[in-house]
Amino acid sequence: MAISLKILLIFVFCYPAFSNNLDKYLTEINKLEESLSKVHLHSVDTENFFLDLEQQVKIEGCEVELKTYIDRGLIQRDIYNLSKLRPLRGVIKKKNAYPIYFGLKSKTFRRGHLYYKDQNDRNQDYKKFKKLHKLCSKYTVKKYHKANRPIPEEGVPSFIGRIPVSDGETSGDVYTDENILFGIMEGEASLYQRIKAIKEAKESIYHQSLDFRADTVGQYLGSLLIEKRQQGLDVKVLVDGLANQIKTFSKVEKENNFAMYENMMAAGIRVFGYSCGGKTVRNELRGFDLGKLFRRNHEKILLLDSAHLGTIESSKAIVGGANVSHNYYRMAGQHPTSWRDFDLIVKGEIMKEMEDVFLRNYAERGLRYKTFKYDNKCLNPYDPIKEKDKYYSFKVAHTKSYKIDRHAPDVEVSALLEKNLRELLKGQTPNFEVNLNPEYLKVEGARFINNRPEESEDYIVEAYLDLINSAEKEIFIANQFVLVDEPVKNALRNAAHRGVKITILTNSEKTNEEIELITIVGRYYYIDLAYANHPWLESDLFWDPSQVNIYEWYGQKEGEKQVMGRYHAKVMTVDGKISVVGSHNLDNSSKKNSESLVIIESEELTSELNGWLNKDLDYAKKITYDEMLYFRKPKGGYKIKLGFGKLIEEHL
Repeated sequence: MAISLKILLIFVFCYPAFSNNLDKYLTEINKLEESLSKVHLHSVDTENFFLDLEQQVKIEGCEVELKTYIDRGLIQRDIYNLSKLRPLRGVIKKKNAYPIYFGLKSKTFRRGHLYYKDQNDRNQDYKKFKKLHKLCSKYTVKKYHKANRPIPEEGVPSFIGRIPVSDGETSGDVYTDENILFGIMEGEASLYQRIKAIKEAKESIYHQSLDFRADTVGQYLGSLLIEKRQQGLDVKVLVDGLANQIKTFSKVEKENNFAMYENMMAAGIRVFGYSCGGKTVRNELRGFDLGKLFRRNHEKILLLDSAHLGTIESSKAIVGGANVSHNYYRMAGQHPTSWRDFDLIVKGEIMKEMEDVFLRNYAERGLRYKTFKYDNKCLNPYDPIKEKDKYYSFKVAHTKSYKIDRHAPDVEVSALLEKNLRELLKGQTPNFEVNLNPEYLKVEGARFINNRPEESEDYIVEAYLDLINSAEKEIFIANQFVLVDEPVKNALRNAAHRGVKITILTNSEKTNEEIELITIVGRYYYIDLAYANHPWLESDLFWDPSQVNIYEWYGQKEGEKQVMGRYHAKVMTVDGKISVVGSHNLDNSSKKNSESLVIIESEELTSELNGWLNKDLDYAKKITYDEMLYFRKPKGGYKIKLGFGKLIEEHL
């Protein structure tokens, strides 16, 4: 009792002092935050090109929001809590600037640094940041900020026509200009149009994809890019360096991939995602950030003469789901290695959004990568027009030969690829009836979205939810994976409850054989989507089970041989008016990847896409109620696989 009384007396007499100290701390913190919240303008040297940066520093409640911009928009956004992270001063000048880091994580994970032109300015601000960190670390201040954190408000979805919009800085505008043109393409047409567009390009070619593989198709496209660089065009290439090392089909292909990238570099094409010195993984993992293993650069963009915004014949863009490899273009013909996919060919003002996205991604890698001293040994520094002799001398010295894969299945496929590619170049597609020259259609509106979770962007998931929630009649989802999270699952179930007919087409275990765990775990949730009153789901939503039909793709019609392999498309249509085409899979991994997609409002284009999707159902099998029950509570080896898959579900 006596001890409790002493504690009470200490609190009563000392509380005013604590309170006064808190007020004093907060006043001092506010002054420091106002002093340090400002804009920094300077140029940094990436050792490959200079970047003019604008960095906006906003500090509020001991949190530093650091945004780094180039003229094309935001390239990095970071939040640093000064009550936890200590400011650090760079010992040496880096990238033509003097940096301040926030905690070891921002340095070792290569996140945003605050750059200064002048060392004295940096040192003065560094002292202020240190003082601010000391004040923010005090117990009373941390307790105050924890109790007074603002609760973010949920925004109300808004639309232009039927296309959802977002107020994010880089969320992508809705374009309604009548001169915007779109054509939708199957795989063979996409390759044919890529080849044609690259050959016709006059000024620039910008390419980004997860994979760029050195099979027959990749080598041919790579040689076209090299030829265009030799003609003096601005050619830039972005690939995901880790995917091209891990997801390689054979040892020879891996060696050929590296030879192709080095040949591009020898021609003067900077390939971000490859390092001549064998340091590619070092760039991709961002120092000690092992979590980057699960975050890929997954978008697919090809831009030709994009500065002209589609106003000249050679100015166009191709976006969608296809990487560079024969699989995506069905170049092996009627064969299990031929995948099903869709792309869009685009002209018009919306190309500016796509170009901004590409150049932001390119600048971000230039700012973050650390292997330039190795890469510059094989990156041709000479101008192919003004310094022709030096350019060709360097190119010849650093060009490598490709190896031939003698493994039997690859020899068989290679023969098919060479034959079918020769026929495609003549405008022929012997194995599938495909229109190689898609019709350009005018649309009511379109929005291009690029999503970078590392910069706190989730525009794609928002758009999917807004579109599903706005559906009135029907939704058709065709996606490589359907492992939907709770918000998307609930949105689909609510749509079914409203009377919306939902059709889902995704891969079977057979066509997703290499990554079957995603299919197995995705199947676990089929019954949640299709049935409102099954034994494992508590819900007050009820609908006719025929409202939701789920199909699995086998790439073959019943009773016939398999003519296609994996279903790689990522598309959705809504109410026969909205089409979504892009790189975003409906799985957990895609929420961590950088992704892109286009939302188009057009009855004509959506009707064309729905026509193809309904034909694709002929190569698929409808899942029955009994199968859904088994997928939920399987037996034997399948049960073991499901148990393991559920353990790592958040990474699938």
